[in-house]
Amino acid sequence: MIKFSQAISLALFLLQLKYNKYLPKLITFVGPLAFEGYLIHANPNIRINYFHKLFEGEPQNLTFNEVIQVLILTSIKIFLGCIIIDYLRHLLFTILRIRKICIFIERIFFKIIS
Repeated sequence: MIKFSQAISLALFLLQLKYNKYLPKLITFVGPLAFEGYLIHANPNIRINYFHKLFEGEPQNLTFNEVIQVLILTSIKIFLGCIIIDYLRHLLFTILRIRKICIFIERIFFKIIS
């Protein structure tokens, strides 16, 4: 119940914020692309291979604050890289008209089945 009330409070707070004219454009551009970033961040292979190797060897001499900074910067780099990869995928799918091809194939299979 506490999580639900926190979510409602956060939503009400965000509804009352005043945004400049560029922030909604940025949110609508990055929002759909952010799912790709989440999928790669949540992938156990990325976590094990990338984050664990990040602190092998010499970087173990870092202070706690430096470790936090490295983790935050690494997460931002991965997230931005994922957004760029997904945007390029979107452009490639648009150029190759993948959506139209999928709709065409779906109609053919629907006719075969019916």
